[in-house]
Amino acid sequence: MTDQQIWEVVERTTHRARPAVVKISEFAEILDVSRITAYRMAAAGPANHGVRVIQLLGAMRVPVGEIFRILNGAQESGEMR
Repeated sequence: MTDQQIWEVVERTTHRARPAVVKISEFAEILDVSRITAYRMAAAGPANHGVRVIQLLGAMRVPVGEIFRILNGAQESGEMR
């Protein structure tokens, strides 16, 4: 996927133009994984092959950069076409 295609998916899912962070549920929908998997990725943290999270107003948010890192990494490894 190109960066533009990733942005289109993020914007379509969040209904916001170029958000800096996304909710865990939106993160799960963008990556097509279950919410439980998304929460586990967030709980693992970046040191354990998870994702960085930001606590905002008591809710966990994932920086959009993590989505780009995951999708671009999957593309480079051949897991995604």
